[in-house]
Amino acid sequence: MSDDEKTPSKSTSSVTKTYEERMEAVNSISKPLASKKSTKRAHKLVKKASSAKIIRRGVKEVVKGIRKHEKGICILAGMYFIYYILLLLLLEN
Repeated sequence: MSDDEKTPSKSTSSVTKTYEERMEAVNSISKPLASKKSTKRAHKLVKKASSAKIIRRGVKEVVKGIRKHEKGICILAGMYFIYYILLLLLLEN
């Protein structure tokens, strides 16, 4: 067996997945999901906020912002059990 056969081949072109391909990989408990149009708008909004340096990333920063009663939109993306407590804090305020 040669060295080429042992190492997995990597494609050099960066291929982005379409929305439909991403939907196939979604877990069954990940419902409800944003529509294609809403997802596009959310990505655009996050990109603008990131360039303006007014974005809070991560649970720790978001919780700190919630406790300081900062106003804004919270987009949750990730494992459900991680954001459960964060969701409760958001509903309180």
